[in-house]
Amino acid sequence: MCVTACNVDSDCRGSEVCRDGRCVDGTRSQPDGGHLVASSSSSGAATSSSSVAAVTSSTGAASATSSSSASSSSSGGSTGSTSGAATSSSSSASSTSSSSSSSSSSSSSSSSSSSSGVPRDGVILFDEAHQPWVTVSGNWASLAGLLQFDGHTVLTHATGPITAQVLQGMDVLVLGTSWGTFQAAEIDAVVAFVEAGGGLFITGLGWSWVDAQQGRTLDNYPMNQVAGRFGISFLDSFIYDVTNHEMEVYQPHLIPLEAHEVTAGVLRFGGPVAPSPLRRLHPAVRALIGGDNDAYATLGHYAAGEHPPVVMVREYGQGRVVALGHEAYFTNDDPDDDTLSQIQEQDNTRAARNMFQWLAGYD
Repeated sequence: MCVTACNVDSDCRGSEVCRDGRCVDGTRSQPDGGHLVASSSSSGAATSSSSVAAVTSSTGAASATSSSSASSSSSGGSTGSTSGAATSSSSSASSTSSSSSSSSSSSSSSSSSSSSGVPRDGVILFDEAHQPWVTVSGNWASLAGLLQFDGHTVLTHATGPITAQVLQGMDVLVLGTSWGTFQAAEIDAVVAFVEAGGGLFITGLGWSWVDAQQGRTLDNYPMNQVAGRFGISFLDSFIYDVTNHEMEVYQPHLIPLEAHEVTAGVLRFGGPVAPSPLRRLHPAVRALIGGDNDAYATLGHYAAGEHPPVVMVREYGQGRVVALGHEAYFTNDDPDDDTLSQIQEQDNTRAARNMFQWLAGYD
């Protein structure tokens, strides 16, 4: 399914309506209450490993298929509420184990193609084999449902290493604040995937990892070991903003720092979240969302006026990378009890859609 860009309903065809800059089927149910309702997206994309499971949406949330190798991938310190958690469904898109099968939207079709084209429906793989803090059957159920509503196919990688075979046929790989070890060969596979045209969405939270007594440093932080290959680092400080924040000063309201496909239609980004700022390690990395003029980072990482960044991107080879300084911005959680889940706060939903569309690419 190709999705047409739009500004108003009249830009769309037939029963389609304009939603967040995209023409979608007006007869399909809309996201409601932070979860997707009754909108199943199953493109039938072939999967490349028996550890990869298809995910389909169900009433109130995304629902994930059972996998014989699947196991819960929550680590200590998980902030996730399972509100709207996904349930097992035998009716979801089937997953094949043939290493020769691949989707027509494989990473060989470069995600760095012009954003002026038609948004491409991507095959998005969420890694759940490395102790992530978030899963599509838990507090990222709303994000998974949103992506499916937009026409993307959502899959999960439940067990085993990330290899070229696992990534075959995928358009975007998601690594969500994981505490499990990534072997060197796995990181090499991720880099090769992006170089060949794949997209990488990676979240991290440096301050949650660092613990001198347990020998945990920014250098051995699993997310930095991956992100560092693309010139991005998650720091261990907080961002403070005494004038524009949620419940606490370390839960800043963030702003777009430059015009980009990722920031289109995003005026404010945030919620009751305490993010880690990011550091640019390569000049090709761009800071897109960060603190305003009086925001600063602790530990001397960023002074007021330096706009401590929370979202960075990079075009790498033929592919693209988006790094986000906290996984909670796109969760189902509602820590301030305002009836809005984190992904519904401010312009977070629009930002999520933009990020994944930019990573999936355009035809």
